[in-house]
Amino acid sequence: MIALMMLVAAANADNARAQLFGSANYSCSTAWSFGHQHASSEWVMGFWSGMNMATPGQNVGTIEGKAIVAAVRRFCKAVPLMPLGSAAFETYRAMQAQRP
Repeated sequence: MIALMMLVAAANADNARAQLFGSANYSCSTAWSFGHQHASSEWVMGFWSGMNMATPGQNVGTIEGKAIVAAVRRFCKAVPLMPLGSAAFETYRAMQAQRP
């Protein structure tokens, strides 16, 4: 939890880089390639859960897990060299901006 809160703070700081772990470091194209899909999906779901816990009152909402993973995958298709962790964060921010 503390690591995730540090991730959120670092992501919000200008030019700051957060230390990411596991599948977050794969490029989008690698993350969704054969053999990495399950681990990447699990990482995205854990990241999303952590973001919701770290930012109470600002949750994206009651979105299904499959829809979250699908949204990150769509984002990744547009930027295949971006790290999965960055793509997940950008997708989260975009969905957060769209919520009522």
